Amino acid sequence: MRALASTQADLAELNDALHDRWINVDELIHEGDVVRIPITTTPDFRPRDSAFRGELRIEPVESLVLTDREQIGSYDLNFIELIAAERNLRFHCNIPIQLEIGLRQLPVTLLLADRES
Repeated sequence: MRALASTQADLAELNDALHDRWINVDELIHEGDVVRIPITTTPDFRPRDSAFRGELRIEPVESLVLTDREQIGSYDLNFIELIAAERNLRFHCNIPIQLEIGLRQLPVTLLLADRES
């Protein structure tokens, strides 16, 4: 699933697909202008036959702010907020965490794809 987003409304379908999935910030990768975040349906990220394992790829990225005070690694995702005026993506999880991605430009590309275990 791919979203080309300039407004919050552009993320509606992607947010529906990501709601209640789990992200693992310990495996988050920021290389150049790309951020890759592992996504799964299970909080422990162990391979299971019924578990979806994927990756959310975001570009073009300018900066990444991650404050993980709970330090549990895996967080259940509620939704991603696009703050267009600030060119910023803010991740909202049910467990407190600060995960914000500064964007180089809009529109931003978000790609949710299967990932090999």
